[in-house]
Amino acid sequence: MNFLQDVVEAYNEHAVTPIAPSYTRWTAHERACKAVHDGYQQLLGALSVCLNERREPEAMGLFAALIEDEFIATLLLLRDGFEAIAPLNLALQKSSETLCLSNVKTYVEKTKDAINDLINGKRKYFKKENFDKLKSLAAEQTSSLPPSANLRKSTTFTWEDFEEKTYINFFKRFLLEIDSAFEQLQFWLNFIILDPRKLPAQQQDLDFYGDVELLELLSFYGEDRKNRYKGAENYQAADIDKDVTLAKWPSFKNVMFQKRKAYEESIDKKIIECKDHQKVKEMRKSRSNYSPLLLWNDCKHDEVAKELYPSCMYLLHLLMIFPLSAACVERLFSKMKLLKTRLRNQLSQTSLESILRISTEAPIDGFSDSDYEHFVNELKKSNPRIKLTL
Repeated sequence: MNFLQDVVEAYNEHAVTPIAPSYTRWTAHERACKAVHDGYQQLLGALSVCLNERREPEAMGLFAALIEDEFIATLLLLRDGFEAIAPLNLALQKSSETLCLSNVKTYVEKTKDAINDLINGKRKYFKKENFDKLKSLAAEQTSSLPPSANLRKSTTFTWEDFEEKTYINFFKRFLLEIDSAFEQLQFWLNFIILDPRKLPAQQQDLDFYGDVELLELLSFYGEDRKNRYKGAENYQAADIDKDVTLAKWPSFKNVMFQKRKAYEESIDKKIIECKDHQKVKEMRKSRSNYSPLLLWNDCKHDEVAKELYPSCMYLLHLLMIFPLSAACVERLFSKMKLLKTRLRNQLSQTSLESILRISTEAPIDGFSDSDYEHFVNELKKSNPRIKLTL
C-alpha cells in the first residue's frame, strides 16, 4: 500500500525530482548520463526511426519521456553533479594500498566547495542556453512524429521553478548526505599515525609523533563502553589495554620507521641493478609508497613484532579492514558475475566464496613457493591422508 501511495504521489507531481543521492549507485551511472547528453540528437533520431519505419510502440513511450522538460533539466542537473563529485568518487575507488586517509578529507572538502559553487550559480551544464539547445533538438525530431508522442509533455514546467525547487534543494540535500557519510572522518584521521608514509623523514623527529592522535583512538578502543539495545544496557570491555599501548607506542614508532627504511633501501638496491629505464622510473615512484598494507604484511610475518606490540597491531589491523566506501563490495559483485557463469552455475556457496577470496585477495604476481608449501602443510594437518599434485 505504501508503495502504491508513493507511485500516486510521484504521478501527481508531474515532474522528475531526484532523490537524495547515494555515492555508490548514483556515481555508477555517470557514464550513461554523459552518453545520453552528448548523443541526445542521435538518440532521438534512432527512436524516431524505430517509431516511423519499424512501427515499434515501445519507442514512442521512451521518446515521449526523453523530450519532457523535466527530463532535460534533470539531465543537465546530473551532469553538473557528477562532475562535481568525480574526484571524490575516483579517490574512494582506490585500493587500500594507495588510498591515504588524509587525502580523503581533502577530496571531501573540495567536493563540498564544488557543490556550493553549483548552488551559488557557477554551473557548467545547467544553463538556460543549454536547455534551449536540447529543446530545439527535441522539437526537430518531434515534428515528424504522430500527435500521440506529445501526450506526456508537461505544460506546468518553468525553468525558474525547477532551478529553485529542484536543482538548489537537491544539492543542499547532497551536502547533508556528504556530511552524514563522513561524520566520523575526523576520528578516522587519527589512524594516519599508523601510515608509514606520514612518518617524519628523520628518526630523531619521532619523539612526539602521533601522541595526541593515539590518545584519541584510545579514548574509544581503550575504554569500557556502555551500549543500549532495545531498552537494555550492556557493557563492552575495552578492545586494548590503554596503558600498555601508551607504553609500547614509542618503540613501535621506531619499528615502523625501520621497516620503511628497509623497504626504501631494497628499492634503491633494485634501482642500481636495473638497466630498464621504464622500470627504474616505476620503482622510484613506488619507493615512497610504503603503505599500511605493506607494513601490515611485514609485521604479520614478524613474530617479535606480534608478541611485543599486540595493541598497536590491533589498531593497524583496524586501519586495514574498515572500508571508506562500498567500492570493494561492488567489485566483488562484478567478479562474481565473471566467476559464476552459465557453465559454472552449480558452484556451491563454499566453493564460490573460496574462489572469490582467492581472486580478490591473492597477490597480483601470484603465489610464491613458500606460500604453496604453507598451504599444503596446513591442508595436511586437517587431513594427513590427502594427496596433492601441484
